[in-house]
Amino acid sequence: MMRVDRVVLIMLLLAGATIPYALSADYTPQSLTLTVYADGMVEVVYNVDVDPTLVKVSVPLFGSTFPDLLVVNEEGLPLMTVEVGFTTTVDSLGASALTITYSTQELTSKLGTLWTLNVTSPANLHLLLPTGSTIVSMSQMPLSVGTINGQPSITLPPGEDSVSYIVSAVGTSERAQTAIQAAEAAIAAAKTSGLDVTTAEALLTQAKTANTAGEYLMAEQLATQAKTSAINASPKPSADYTFIIVVAALVVVVAVAGVFIYMRRRVEVPKPQPPAKKSEEGPVNLEAILQKHRDLRVDDKEVIRFLAERGGEAFANEIRDRFDIPRTSAWRMIRRLMAAGIVEERKIGGQSLICVVKKYRGVKQ
Repeated sequence: MMRVDRVVLIMLLLAGATIPYALSADYTPQSLTLTVYADGMVEVVYNVDVDPTLVKVSVPLFGSTFPDLLVVNEEGLPLMTVEVGFTTTVDSLGASALTITYSTQELTSKLGTLWTLNVTSPANLHLLLPTGSTIVSMSQMPLSVGTINGQPSITLPPGEDSVSYIVSAVGTSERAQTAIQAAEAAIAAAKTSGLDVTTAEALLTQAKTANTAGEYLMAEQLATQAKTSAINASPKPSADYTFIIVVAALVVVVAVAGVFIYMRRRVEVPKPQPPAKKSEEGPVNLEAILQKHRDLRVDDKEVIRFLAERGGEAFANEIRDRFDIPRTSAWRMIRRLMAAGIVEERKIGGQSLICVVKKYRGVKQ
């Protein structure tokens, strides 16, 4: 009797051992890219290959909540998904490759000033840390280490990956103000020496504008460029040479103005266009949206303002063209706004019309 029980137990163990392989056979992980931001938010880009004959495929994800999840096929077209627990099930019929993108804060933790990222990667992990980060420790020997636009970049092998790092204080108001003052001093010294500081002054003006807007990192970078420009400034052109430049510029301006007037007379005045048809649902109550959804991202707010200017609706490709962003980024923003109950999608002639929902319509701004 005990021998029979052992045989049954072995058969059950063998059957159970085959289940993960049967599930994982539906997809093959290719790469995992994690972009980590200074506040611990992580943008996930997960690429997998799938069998195009399968109607659906289930892919385990990293984390448990995916508010802005977007899955596209190899042609960049978004696919329908259903999330259950840690897994998303994708309507993948006809697709041979999937790109899964979303944001999560569940992969990072912080103790004092030390941040730690933990993830079990099924493929090579490409990790991009915040600007100014200092790596303290890694659980595995990296395949490569470098920087991309000033951000530390690491590639780790598959497995249990853990990276600890510290983010230095960059982009602060104090650093920006210090850089601006240094640029002002360099420009003043260059002026005293009779150097041409036109470019340096333009950069300094941009730095001050960015500082006023709270873009401290940008202000610091522009001020540093202004200082460098002032230090490397060339002598001003002589008076005679300046006179020639002024005369030549005036001649060019007069010639361009003459051509403009001539062409304007030849071109018929266009007939006035009829006013754009107003939306039957009324204008967008932008104030109500921003009051209720105070945690919206800056780019999401800009999309809502654009929809308000367009009478509350615009096609998805118009949103993408207006903000000059990739298709996946545009759909990620749209999905976030749909999840927040601000917009809805309507199919018009095979295109996606993005409309502000009725509860935010009909009240004048």
